Amino acid sequence: MNELPPVDLVYTWVDGSSPVFAARIEKYRKEQAARSKAPTPYGYGPYRFRDLDNLRFSLRSVAQNASWFRRIFIVTNGQVPRWLRKDAGVEIVTHEQIFERPEVLPTFNACAIETQLHRIPGLGRYFVFMNDDFFFSRPTPKDYFFGKNGLPRLLLSPEPINPNPNRPNRWYGTLARLARLMTERFGERIWRVGAHGPACFDRDALAAVYALWPQEIEHASRNRFRDETDMQLHALYMNTLLALDEQAGKGEAERHEYAILEEKELRIISVGETGKGWRGNLEEVLRDPPRLLCLNDNAPSELTSAEFAGIEKDHRAFLEAMFSKPSPWES
Repeated sequence: MNELPPVDLVYTWVDGSSPVFAARIEKYRKEQAARSKAPTPYGYGPYRFRDLDNLRFSLRSVAQNASWFRRIFIVTNGQVPRWLRKDAGVEIVTHEQIFERPEVLPTFNACAIETQLHRIPGLGRYFVFMNDDFFFSRPTPKDYFFGKNGLPRLLLSPEPINPNPNRPNRWYGTLARLARLMTERFGERIWRVGAHGPACFDRDALAAVYALWPQEIEHASRNRFRDETDMQLHALYMNTLLALDEQAGKGEAERHEYAILEEKELRIISVGETGKGWRGNLEEVLRDPPRLLCLNDNAPSELTSAEFAGIEKDHRAFLEAMFSKPSPWES
Protein backbone atom coordinates (compact mmCIF):
# COMPACT_ATOMS: atom_id res chain seq x y z
CA MET A 1 0.00 0.00 0.00
CA ASN A 2 1.26 3.49 -0.86
CA GLU A 3 1.64 6.20 1.76
CA LEU A 4 -1.71 7.13 3.24
CA PRO A 5 -3.21 10.48 2.23
CA PRO A 6 -3.73 13.43 4.55
CA VAL A 7 -6.85 13.18 6.71
CA ASP A 8 -8.85 16.03 8.25
CA LEU A 9 -10.99 15.92 11.37
CA VAL A 10 -14.54 17.30 11.46
CA TYR A 11 -16.67 17.91 14.55
CA THR A 12 -20.22 19.15 14.94
CA TRP A 13 -20.87 21.09 18.15
CA VAL A 14 -23.47 23.26 19.86
CA ASP A 15 -23.76 24.89 23.28
CA GLY A 16 -27.39 24.64 24.31
CA SER A 17 -26.79 26.62 27.52
CA SER A 18 -26.61 29.90 25.62
CA PRO A 19 -29.68 32.08 26.35
CA VAL A 20 -29.63 33.32 22.74
CA PHE A 21 -29.66 29.73 21.46
CA ALA A 22 -32.40 28.74 23.91
CA ALA A 23 -34.62 31.63 22.78
CA ARG A 24 -34.02 30.82 19.13
CA ILE A 25 -34.82 27.14 19.39
CA GLU A 26 -37.96 27.88 21.42
CA LYS A 27 -39.16 30.29 18.74
CA TYR A 28 -38.87 27.68 16.01
CA ARG A 29 -40.22 24.92 18.22
CA LYS A 30 -43.40 26.93 18.72
CA GLU A 31 -43.68 27.59 14.99
CA GLN A 32 -43.31 23.91 14.17
CA ALA A 33 -45.73 22.92 16.93
CA ALA A 34 -48.33 25.27 15.50
CA ARG A 35 -47.96 23.70 12.04
CA SER A 36 -47.83 20.05 13.13
CA LYS A 37 -50.16 20.25 16.12
CA ALA A 38 -47.54 18.36 18.16
CA PRO A 39 -46.19 20.06 21.31
CA THR A 40 -42.57 19.10 20.69
CA PRO A 41 -40.65 17.90 17.64
CA TYR A 42 -39.31 14.36 17.49
CA GLY A 43 -35.99 14.01 19.29
CA TYR A 44 -36.36 17.36 21.02
CA GLY A 45 -34.87 17.66 24.49
CA PRO A 46 -32.02 19.24 26.46
CA TYR A 47 -29.79 16.19 25.97
CA ARG A 48 -29.62 16.99 22.23
CA PHE A 49 -27.99 20.37 22.80
CA ARG A 50 -26.42 20.22 26.25
CA ASP A 51 -22.70 21.04 26.37
CA LEU A 52 -20.96 18.84 28.96
CA ASP A 53 -17.54 20.10 27.84
CA ASN A 54 -17.05 16.89 25.88
CA LEU A 55 -15.45 18.68 22.94
CA ARG A 56 -12.54 19.98 25.04
CA PHE A 57 -11.78 16.44 26.23
CA SER A 58 -12.39 14.88 22.83
CA LEU A 59 -9.68 17.15 21.44
CA ARG A 60 -7.46 16.10 24.33
CA SER A 61 -8.03 12.49 23.27
CA VAL A 62 -6.99 13.45 19.73
CA ALA A 63 -3.77 15.09 20.96
CA GLN A 64 -3.09 12.12 23.21
CA ASN A 65 -3.97 9.24 20.90
CA ALA A 66 -4.45 10.42 17.28
CA SER A 67 -2.32 13.48 16.62
CA TRP A 68 -1.86 12.84 12.88
CA PHE A 69 -4.75 14.92 11.50
CA ARG A 70 -3.92 17.58 8.91
CA ARG A 71 -6.61 20.13 9.79
CA ILE A 72 -9.43 20.29 12.33
CA PHE A 73 -12.84 21.81 11.57
CA ILE A 74 -15.63 22.47 14.08
CA VAL A 75 -19.04 22.98 12.47
CA THR A 76 -21.29 25.23 14.58
CA ASN A 77 -24.22 27.62 14.35
CA GLY A 78 -21.71 30.44 14.85
CA GLN A 79 -20.87 29.66 18.46
CA VAL A 80 -17.22 29.31 19.44
CA PRO A 81 -16.07 27.24 22.46
CA ARG A 82 -15.08 29.71 25.18
CA TRP A 83 -11.87 27.78 25.92
CA LEU A 84 -10.66 27.49 22.31
CA ARG A 85 -7.44 29.40 21.63
CA LYS A 86 -7.91 32.01 18.92
CA ASP A 87 -4.54 31.12 17.39
CA ALA A 88 -4.99 27.37 17.81
CA GLY A 89 -5.40 26.62 14.11
CA VAL A 90 -8.76 24.91 14.59
CA GLU A 91 -11.22 26.27 12.02
CA ILE A 92 -14.78 27.23 12.98
CA VAL A 93 -17.19 26.57 10.11
CA THR A 94 -20.70 27.98 10.35
CA HIS A 95 -23.87 26.40 9.02
CA GLU A 96 -24.21 29.34 6.64
CA GLN A 97 -20.93 28.32 5.01
CA ILE A 98 -22.03 24.79 4.17
CA PHE A 99 -25.79 24.90 3.56
CA GLU A 100 -26.60 25.49 -0.08
CA ARG A 101 -30.02 26.95 0.73
CA PRO A 102 -29.90 29.58 3.50
CA GLU A 103 -33.67 29.53 3.87
CA VAL A 104 -33.48 26.19 5.71
CA LEU A 105 -31.50 27.81 8.54
CA PRO A 106 -31.38 27.89 11.46
CA THR A 107 -31.33 24.15 11.89
CA PHE A 108 -31.34 22.19 15.13
CA ASN A 109 -31.04 18.80 13.46
CA ALA A 110 -27.67 17.03 13.51
CA CYS A 111 -28.81 14.72 10.71
CA ALA A 112 -29.54 17.67 8.44
CA ILE A 113 -26.15 19.21 9.22
CA GLU A 114 -24.42 15.94 8.36
CA THR A 115 -25.88 16.04 4.83
CA GLN A 116 -23.76 19.15 4.19
CA LEU A 117 -20.38 18.20 5.68
CA HIS A 118 -18.83 17.45 2.29
CA ARG A 119 -19.34 21.15 1.44
CA ILE A 120 -16.95 22.45 4.15
CA PRO A 121 -14.58 24.96 2.48
CA GLY A 122 -11.04 23.64 2.34
CA LEU A 123 -11.96 20.14 3.48
CA GLY A 124 -9.63 17.47 2.13
CA ARG A 125 -10.81 14.37 0.30
CA TYR A 126 -10.54 12.18 3.40
CA PHE A 127 -11.89 13.17 6.79
CA VAL A 128 -12.82 11.56 10.08
CA PHE A 129 -16.17 12.77 11.39
CA MET A 130 -16.81 12.87 15.12
CA ASN A 131 -19.61 14.00 17.34
CA ASP A 132 -18.28 16.01 20.27
CA ASP A 133 -18.92 13.06 22.62
CA PHE A 134 -16.61 10.68 20.73
CA PHE A 135 -13.12 9.94 22.08
CA PHE A 136 -9.94 8.06 21.18
CA SER A 137 -9.29 6.04 24.33
CA ARG A 138 -6.16 4.26 23.08
CA PRO A 139 -3.42 5.18 20.58
CA THR A 140 -5.04 5.02 17.13
CA PRO A 141 -2.83 5.33 14.04
CA LYS A 142 -4.12 6.68 10.75
CA ASP A 143 -3.99 3.24 9.15
CA TYR A 144 -6.72 2.08 11.56
CA PHE A 145 -9.18 3.86 9.29
CA PHE A 146 -7.85 2.46 6.00
CA GLY A 147 -7.87 -0.96 4.42
CA LYS A 148 -4.89 -2.70 2.84
CA ASN A 149 -5.77 -1.18 -0.56
CA GLY A 150 -5.78 2.40 0.79
CA LEU A 151 -9.57 2.85 0.79
CA PRO A 152 -11.27 3.96 4.02
CA ARG A 153 -12.53 1.08 6.15
CA LEU A 154 -16.27 1.01 6.69
CA LEU A 155 -17.15 0.69 10.38
CA LEU A 156 -20.45 -0.95 11.26
CA SER A 157 -22.40 -1.90 14.35
CA PRO A 158 -23.20 -5.57 15.05
CA GLU A 159 -26.87 -4.56 14.97
CA PRO A 160 -28.73 -5.23 11.70
CA ILE A 161 -31.38 -2.76 10.59
CA ASN A 162 -34.90 -4.14 10.85
CA PRO A 163 -36.85 -2.79 7.84
CA ASN A 164 -40.11 -3.42 9.72
CA PRO A 165 -39.44 -2.59 13.38
CA ASN A 166 -42.09 -3.54 15.89
CA ARG A 167 -41.12 -0.91 18.44
CA PRO A 168 -42.55 2.64 18.45
CA ASN A 169 -39.15 4.31 18.24
CA ARG A 170 -38.65 6.95 15.57
CA TRP A 171 -34.90 6.39 15.40
CA TYR A 172 -35.53 2.80 14.37
CA GLY A 173 -38.24 4.07 12.03
CA THR A 174 -35.71 6.33 10.32
CA LEU A 175 -33.29 3.43 9.90
CA ALA A 176 -36.09 1.18 8.61
CA ARG A 177 -37.02 3.74 5.96
CA LEU A 178 -33.36 3.98 4.95
CA ALA A 179 -33.12 0.20 4.66
CA ARG A 180 -36.19 0.14 2.42
CA LEU A 181 -34.68 2.83 0.17
CA MET A 182 -31.43 0.87 -0.16
CA THR A 183 -33.30 -2.38 -0.80
CA GLU A 184 -35.31 -0.74 -3.60
CA ARG A 185 -32.04 0.22 -5.30
CA PHE A 186 -29.78 -2.74 -4.53
CA GLY A 187 -32.06 -5.63 -3.61
CA GLU A 188 -32.42 -7.59 -0.39
CA ARG A 189 -29.39 -7.87 1.88
CA ILE A 190 -28.47 -7.36 5.51
CA TRP A 191 -28.15 -3.64 6.20
CA ARG A 192 -26.36 -2.66 9.39
CA VAL A 193 -26.46 0.32 11.70
CA GLY A 194 -23.35 2.48 11.30
CA ALA A 195 -20.94 2.26 14.22
CA HIS A 196 -21.65 5.20 16.55
CA GLY A 197 -18.09 6.45 16.79
CA PRO A 198 -15.31 8.09 14.75
CA ALA A 199 -15.40 7.07 11.07
CA CYS A 200 -13.40 8.01 8.00
CA PHE A 201 -15.19 9.34 4.92
CA ASP A 202 -14.10 9.87 1.35
CA ARG A 203 -15.53 13.26 0.36
CA ASP A 204 -15.85 12.25 -3.31
CA ALA A 205 -17.53 8.94 -2.45
CA LEU A 206 -19.90 10.72 -0.07
CA ALA A 207 -21.01 13.12 -2.81
CA ALA A 208 -21.56 10.12 -5.12
CA VAL A 209 -23.66 8.36 -2.47
CA TYR A 210 -25.81 11.45 -2.00
CA ALA A 211 -26.25 11.72 -5.77
CA LEU A 212 -28.13 8.40 -5.73
CA TRP A 213 -30.88 9.94 -3.61
CA PRO A 214 -30.91 13.65 -4.50
CA GLN A 215 -34.53 14.31 -3.57
CA GLU A 216 -34.31 12.48 -0.26
CA ILE A 217 -31.07 14.24 0.69
CA GLU A 218 -32.43 17.65 -0.27
CA HIS A 219 -35.59 17.00 1.76
CA ALA A 220 -33.58 15.79 4.76
CA SER A 221 -31.40 18.91 4.68
CA ARG A 222 -34.57 20.95 5.22
CA ASN A 223 -35.65 19.16 8.40
CA ARG A 224 -35.12 21.87 11.02
CA PHE A 225 -35.74 19.36 13.80
CA ARG A 226 -35.27 15.60 13.72
CA ASP A 227 -37.73 13.84 11.48
CA GLU A 228 -38.55 10.34 10.25
CA THR A 229 -37.34 11.38 6.78
CA ASP A 230 -33.80 12.09 8.01
CA MET A 231 -31.00 10.29 6.14
CA GLN A 232 -28.54 8.86 8.66
CA LEU A 233 -25.02 9.54 7.44
CA HIS A 234 -23.10 6.55 8.78
CA ALA A 235 -25.62 3.85 7.87
CA LEU A 236 -26.29 5.34 4.43
CA TYR A 237 -22.62 5.81 3.49
CA MET A 238 -21.23 2.52 4.80
CA ASN A 239 -23.98 0.28 3.45
CA THR A 240 -24.18 2.00 0.07
CA LEU A 241 -20.46 1.70 -0.63
CA LEU A 242 -20.54 -2.01 0.24
CA ALA A 243 -23.52 -2.49 -2.08
CA LEU A 244 -21.89 -0.51 -4.90
CA ASP A 245 -18.71 -2.59 -4.60
CA GLU A 246 -20.75 -5.77 -4.85
CA GLN A 247 -22.86 -4.45 -7.73
CA ALA A 248 -19.72 -3.56 -9.69
CA GLY A 249 -18.28 -7.02 -9.10
CA LYS A 250 -15.14 -5.62 -7.51
CA GLY A 251 -12.52 -8.04 -6.28
CA GLU A 252 -11.09 -8.03 -2.79
CA ALA A 253 -8.19 -5.79 -3.81
CA GLU A 254 -10.60 -3.09 -5.09
CA ARG A 255 -13.47 -3.11 -2.65
CA HIS A 256 -13.83 -1.38 0.70
CA GLU A 257 -12.91 -3.40 3.75
CA TYR A 258 -15.44 -3.32 6.53
CA ALA A 259 -15.29 -4.04 10.24
CA ILE A 260 -18.06 -4.77 12.72
CA LEU A 261 -17.06 -3.01 15.93
CA GLU A 262 -17.79 -5.02 19.05
CA GLU A 263 -17.93 -3.44 22.50
CA LYS A 264 -14.24 -4.05 23.25
CA GLU A 265 -13.42 -1.84 20.23
CA LEU A 266 -16.16 0.79 20.53
CA ARG A 267 -17.80 1.34 23.93
CA ILE A 268 -20.99 3.40 24.12
CA ILE A 269 -22.05 4.57 27.57
CA SER A 270 -25.32 6.34 28.31
CA VAL A 271 -24.30 8.95 30.85
CA GLY A 272 -27.00 9.70 33.42
CA GLU A 273 -29.38 7.00 32.24
CA THR A 274 -31.61 5.84 35.08
CA GLY A 275 -30.71 2.47 36.58
CA LYS A 276 -28.11 1.53 33.97
CA GLY A 277 -24.98 1.54 36.14
CA TRP A 278 -23.20 4.02 33.91
CA ARG A 279 -20.80 5.09 36.66
CA GLY A 280 -19.57 1.50 36.95
CA ASN A 281 -19.16 1.41 33.17
CA LEU A 282 -16.92 4.48 33.33
CA GLU A 283 -14.78 2.78 35.97
CA GLU A 284 -14.42 -0.22 33.65
CA VAL A 285 -13.23 2.08 30.85
CA LEU A 286 -10.60 3.60 33.14
CA ARG A 287 -9.30 0.11 33.96
CA ASP A 288 -9.49 -1.28 30.43
CA PRO A 289 -9.99 1.43 27.78
CA PRO A 290 -11.57 0.48 24.45
CA ARG A 291 -10.02 1.99 21.36
CA LEU A 292 -13.03 4.24 20.74
CA LEU A 293 -15.52 5.66 23.21
CA CYS A 294 -18.87 7.44 23.02
CA LEU A 295 -20.46 9.12 26.05
CA ASN A 296 -24.09 9.66 25.13
CA ASP A 297 -25.94 12.20 27.28
CA ASN A 298 -29.06 10.29 28.31
CA ALA A 299 -29.86 12.08 31.56
CA PRO A 300 -33.67 12.40 31.86
CA SER A 301 -35.02 15.90 31.35
CA GLU A 302 -37.10 15.75 34.54
CA LEU A 303 -34.06 15.58 36.85
CA THR A 304 -33.67 18.27 39.47
CA SER A 305 -30.74 20.64 39.10
CA ALA A 306 -29.05 18.98 42.08
CA GLU A 307 -29.46 15.51 40.55
CA PHE A 308 -28.04 16.65 37.24
CA ALA A 309 -25.16 18.42 38.98
CA GLY A 310 -24.19 15.07 40.50
CA ILE A 311 -24.19 13.43 37.07
CA GLU A 312 -22.17 16.28 35.59
CA LYS A 313 -19.62 16.09 38.42
CA ASP A 314 -18.99 12.36 37.97
CA HIS A 315 -18.89 12.67 34.18
CA ARG A 316 -16.32 15.46 34.48
CA ALA A 317 -14.22 13.52 36.99
CA PHE A 318 -14.01 10.62 34.53
CA LEU A 319 -12.92 12.88 31.68
CA GLU A 320 -10.29 14.57 33.85
CA ALA A 321 -8.92 11.17 34.86
CA MET A 322 -8.97 9.78 31.33
CA PHE A 323 -7.65 12.83 29.47
CA SER A 324 -5.84 14.94 32.03
CA LYS A 325 -3.34 16.74 29.80
CA PRO A 326 -4.62 19.95 28.12
CA SER A 327 -4.48 19.91 24.34
CA PRO A 328 -2.61 22.47 22.20
CA TRP A 329 -5.98 23.90 21.17
CA GLU A 330 -7.29 25.07 24.54
CA SER A 331 -6.45 28.20 26.46
